[in-house]
Amino acid sequence: MPIHVPAPTRPTDKCPKCGAQGTAQQTAGNMTSYVCPRCGERWVAMR
Repeated sequence: MPIHVPAPTRPTDKCPKCGAQGTAQQTAGNMTSYVCPRCGERWVAMR
């Protein structure tokens, strides 16, 4: 079973919730998952 990740969002490292600089967690192919150090939001960005 594939691991569930949030739907890909715009290619950015800025948090979609609070706008803070995100920290890259993992890169798979052309997708990078980020986590926001300020509010804890997670998102995936396409390269």
